[in-house]
Amino acid sequence: MFISNVHGQEVINSKAASIACTAGLCGSGWGAKPGLTGNTFGIKEQLKAAGARWDGLNKAWAFADWAALEAALDAIIAA
Repeated sequence: MFISNVHGQEVINSKAASIACTAGLCGSGWGAKPGLTGNTFGIKEQLKAAGARWDGLNKAWAFADWAALEAALDAIIAA
């Protein structure tokens, strides 16, 4: 399950929206990880380089934490 628009992550949600993607949580409970979904095909190599891993069940790129997701978004936007 992918949960979008996570409360408290409005800045990350805005950055993701600026590249036509959606930020949220991959999974549920304590094992949920921050993730990015949407039209990511063109940026998949950048996401991999940032440490993201494809989560096929949730059809999203999963990150270790919110800071890693935000850093990846900043790098993609700056490119």
